[in-house]
Amino acid sequence: MTSSDVGDTKGPQGGAGRADPHPRQRGHRGGRRCAGLYGFAGEAVYCASKFAQVGFAQALDRELRPKGIKVGVICPGGVKTEFALGKGRTAESVAQSAMLAPEDVAAAVVLACTQAPGSRIIEIQMRPMGEPLA
Repeated sequence: MTSSDVGDTKGPQGGAGRADPHPRQRGHRGGRRCAGLYGFAGEAVYCASKFAQVGFAQALDRELRPKGIKVGVICPGGVKTEFALGKGRTAESVAQSAMLAPEDVAAAVVLACTQAPGSRIIEIQMRPMGEPLA
């Protein structure tokens, strides 16, 4: 299997290669997904593609840091969006769940993108407060 065989990695790779000059001038790039940090039963291929994105971001960070470009990942748990539907979840059950609000993830993106020039955020892991501890 080659990196191009894992379809979910094509977006970040293509985006990095064709980035508009404005993010480069600001010095920020980002990614996301908690599945890139933890393996989940029944989702091996999905998790593998997310692990690939995290590794890609880490390598890209090392390549672009000398140019002043910051690369980091934002890895949220479940987020209350249409992507959370399925596998027995309905719009109502997602709305009533303890999943993260999209605004919570957006705030993390803003935090990562507004760091002072001399600092960078490499990884943000986000989990809902309602998640069980064990």
